[in-house]
Amino acid sequence: MSCGNHHNTPCTDVLHAIVLYIDHEIADQASVQAIELHIQECAPCAARTTQEALINQQLKALLNRSCREEASEQLRNNVNAIIREPSNQPYLQWSQSITYTEITTDSFTHTRVEIHERYEEE
Repeated sequence: MSCGNHHNTPCTDVLHAIVLYIDHEIADQASVQAIELHIQECAPCAARTTQEALINQQLKALLNRSCREEASEQLRNNVNAIIREPSNQPYLQWSQSITYTEITTDSFTHTRVEIHERYEEE
């Protein structure tokens, strides 16, 4: 992607850092300023930044809604009953793992988030 103009920061460098830039995860202020200058000068990269920011916002909203589910009352009652049973029952430990994978190329960014929650016997 390029507008055909020369920039101090190449379009590919900006596109590789765009998600980090949107999330304010770039600590080096010189890099942030270089990306901002590039976005001001390059209409295709500015459009891509706007598109990525919208996708990022939608993904965060989806995760926020999805991760706020509450267990049903029946499930909570079942878990509490298991926990309160005599010690001849196995002890259960709750665990959660989150896997975040992001693949960025010159033409696309693919983001995948997996959330696994489970009770395991100790």
